[in-house]
This record gives sequence, C-alpha cells and structure tokens, in this order.
Amino acid sequence: MTQKYHNTYYLADWLAGKISDDALKKLVSETDFQEYMKIREASDLMRYFEKTDLSIPENIRQTYPKKQTTKRPISRQRLWVGIAASLLLLFGLYRALTFNTDVLIKTGVGETKQVALLDGSEVILNANSVLSYSKTGWDDLREVHLKGEAFFKVKKGSDFVVKTDQGQVKVLGTQFDVKALSDLFQVVCFTGKVWVKSNKIDAVLTPGKAVRQSDGLVQHWELRDSQPDWLSVESSYQETALKYVLRDLENQYNIHFDATGIDENVKFTGSFPHHNLQKALAAVFKTLGIKYRVKNHQIILSK
Repeated sequence: MTQKYHNTYYLADWLAGKISDDALKKLVSETDFQEYMKIREASDLMRYFEKTDLSIPENIRQTYPKKQTTKRPISRQRLWVGIAASLLLLFGLYRALTFNTDVLIKTGVGETKQVALLDGSEVILNANSVLSYSKTGWDDLREVHLKGEAFFKVKKGSDFVVKTDQGQVKVLGTQFDVKALSDLFQVVCFTGKVWVKSNKIDAVLTPGKAVRQSDGLVQHWELRDSQPDWLSVESSYQETALKYVLRDLENQYNIHFDATGIDENVKFTGSFPHHNLQKALAAVFKTLGIKYRVKNHQIILSK
C-alpha cells in the first residue's frame, strides 16, 4: 500500500531511506527532485566525516618533531566547526557549478514580476507563482515549468513548451496565459495559436479562445480581451468555481478564508480589484449573496 507523506516529513524520510527515489519523484517536481539529489550527496559526505576516526589529527600530531609539539591540540568542537564550515563552502560551490544552467523565478503574495527569457520572449508572473527553466539546450527546445499563473509573449523560433503538473502548452510564437494549480489547468490564447494537452484536453486554441480543466470537467469559452485582466491589477472570471476565486484573493491580499459554511463550488462571473481589499470582498460576495466577517485574522463566510 502506498503511504501518504506530509510535505514536512517526506524529505527527511527519503534521506533516511524510508522513501524510494521513484516515490519521491511522484511527490515533487523534477526541478525539486534534482535539488534534493544534491542535498543527499552533501548528506552522504557528512556521514563520511562522521565515520572518520577523529583521533587521526592527534596521531599525526604525535609524529611531528618535538619542536612542533608546542602547538595546542585541536579540540573536538573546533574540528567539527572547521568540518561544518568546509562542508558549507564545498556544498555552496557545488551548487553554484551544477545549477548554473537552471533559472528559478518566484513571486510572493500580491506580487507580479516581468522577466525576459534567453530568446527575448517575455513572461509576466502573477502572484504566488513559480517559473523555472534550464539554459542547457535552450536553442533547440525552449521549455519552462510553471506553478501558478503567467502571461507569455513568445518570440518566433523553435518549439516553446510550458509544462505544468496538470498538462502542457506548445506554441511557436504567440501570446497566451496559463494558470496551473493543483486542481485546475487553464489556458487562454490572445494571439497566434497554442496547442493544449492534458489527460482530458487535446485542443488547438486560436485568439479569443480559452479552455479550463477542473474537478474532472472541461470548459471552453470565448473572450475579447487583448491581455489578462490581472495585468491591469484586476482579476476577472467567467463561470468559475468560487474556491478558485478565494485562492486568488488569498494570493493577492495575504488573507485566509473559512469557507466551511458555504458551497465553494458555486460559480462566479465578475471581477475584483487588487488594490482595495474591502472593494474586492464586496465585489465577490455581495454579487453571490454571501455574508463575510473578520475573526482572528480569518474571513469567515456564511450564507
């Protein structure tokens, strides 16, 4: 039987040999797995030092001529401090050398970030999102990994692929928006064409077309916008389950909802601003007829 691991413990269990490499790969992204492999190598090096006979420095000292014995012996504590410092330096250099081809960009709560890729393509990350890619082989295959939401302006060239845990988007040169959450995969095409592929979607989107996969269902719709609304500090929705709207509100305003008293699957069509929490709450919940109040840093929702 496969055991479920809380994300606080599975790294420690893997280092202890309780989780196999294959099992860990199913729990984390490929980028995180490669980083964990480097951590294990450093851990193995630490265990090597633990098994090393700490009396060796003293033995070596005893073989020196007597005129050198005036030096004070190295204490166990000082020896371990030196070993720890050396390990940190070596591990830091090792990571710098082995990860210099990887790029990782993150955004925090309420933060957006615009970055330029190696080919001049542009990506704008929405709040609480992560984008990563490797410089190696970029000219042959332009591939990025996304968690969260981002708007892409892709230069023409070789294939450009956006990979997520839910599916992937493949283009040659266009502008599109991708939203990839644990239980939602959404793509909107603004110019050009994009090919969207997941376990339930296999579609080519043209300008003004959008597709969403959530809760095992697939939705298609059309829009007239030239870019995502969130680039204009506003988030808009078309027949979207409220639970995804709540998640976006949390990402923009660093708040937390208690939604146990309502139906989170009720559909919301509308928008909320990113600059004013009170207006954002009113725009969503007054539209749906849902009551809300603040208690202990939480916003409690009720009918």
